[in-house]
Amino acid sequence: MKYNFIAILVLLLIWGCARAPVKDRSEAMRKTSSAPVVSDDLEFEGLIQGIQANADFLEKSQRGDLIFGQQRIDKKKYISALRYLCKNTADKESFYKSVNENFDFYEVYGLDSWSEIKATSYYSPLLKGSKKKTKKMWQPLYSTPKDILVIDVDEFVDSFPKWKVFKEQILEQRSSRSLIKARLVEEKSRPSRIVPYFKREDIDEKEVFKKQKDLVIAYVDPVDSFFLQIQGSGIIEMEDGSRFTVGYANQNGHPYVAIGSLLLDKIPKEKMSMQSLQTYLRSLSKKEMQKVLNKNPSYVFFQKIDSKPIAFLGTEVVDGRTVATDNSLFPKGALAFLEFEKPVFDSPQAVEPVEWKKSARFVLDQDTGGAIRGPGRLDLYAGGGPAAEQFAGVMKNPARLFYLVPKPELLKKLD
Repeated sequence: MKYNFIAILVLLLIWGCARAPVKDRSEAMRKTSSAPVVSDDLEFEGLIQGIQANADFLEKSQRGDLIFGQQRIDKKKYISALRYLCKNTADKESFYKSVNENFDFYEVYGLDSWSEIKATSYYSPLLKGSKKKTKKMWQPLYSTPKDILVIDVDEFVDSFPKWKVFKEQILEQRSSRSLIKARLVEEKSRPSRIVPYFKREDIDEKEVFKKQKDLVIAYVDPVDSFFLQIQGSGIIEMEDGSRFTVGYANQNGHPYVAIGSLLLDKIPKEKMSMQSLQTYLRSLSKKEMQKVLNKNPSYVFFQKIDSKPIAFLGTEVVDGRTVATDNSLFPKGALAFLEFEKPVFDSPQAVEPVEWKKSARFVLDQDTGGAIRGPGRLDLYAGGGPAAEQFAGVMKNPARLFYLVPKPELLKKLD
């Protein structure tokens, strides 16, 4: 009995120390009494341009107030605060001073403790493409199929309040509403039905779009295609040397599954990276590789774009500063401060960094993503090209995140 009592006590202590899940935006962050020492490891000009672009877009958009935990800031006042910050700083040092004088720092709920998160990174890859299937490039990049239906669960909740529990389980992040992707099935023997949209296995292995050649943007390497869908945008270089950019257009509605977490018996956790995953997948036969890829049923459709990749907010991404967070918890368009460790490589071809350097920078919350869920996750946009790929491929470290909220004195001054 003594040992049973001790075991129960230990369990109670563990449960007592466990953090309760965040229910909504009001619990996602709080004002910190210990502000971080600010610094920035990137060019100052890019920061000011990014903040101004955020302010410009917020001004034109239909977005409402920005919510920082239990603090709600009127959108117009927040825009004025951003413009004030840009107008009254000439260099980094004056910028730091203005931040400390005019803004409070709000720490996010995090993972195991306040402000502590897991930071990963994404980038825009450069892929080889072809107008026709080849031995190496046989995987189609698809544009959005015309038969995708969108079910707005919010509208159903208005009529059926008890569906609210169901609404809270919807994982769609590319909208402020709860949406389900579906398709219509018509059969002579029974009434038409709405069913979930095709998953990866249906699209790539069963080739449900085989006859819809008009959906194909280009043919690419299948592993490249899979990781392009994770990154959300990229540059395609065709066989004649011409290039074009593709960006996120739509998604099939199935939840994102990180295949790396399912391959720890093949790749040790400490060696797990985008590069090691790509190497492993390329070592498999076509059938074995597809079986692994099918574990992630989520599928992204693309569109050609005439600019840099567009973030969820609607602005162009800013290299090294755009971050993706959970759209249901954190305010898009907000300025934040990130402390993290960045990888240092001894050559452009290196797979593993030689060291991790403590770094910090101001970031712009502009994006979101299928794998970025909860108050303790952040994805940092690294840019495009080989160096960005090298950086993003190994980023998966603890970090600290704070949002900048205008002080009451500044808001009063701006009235």
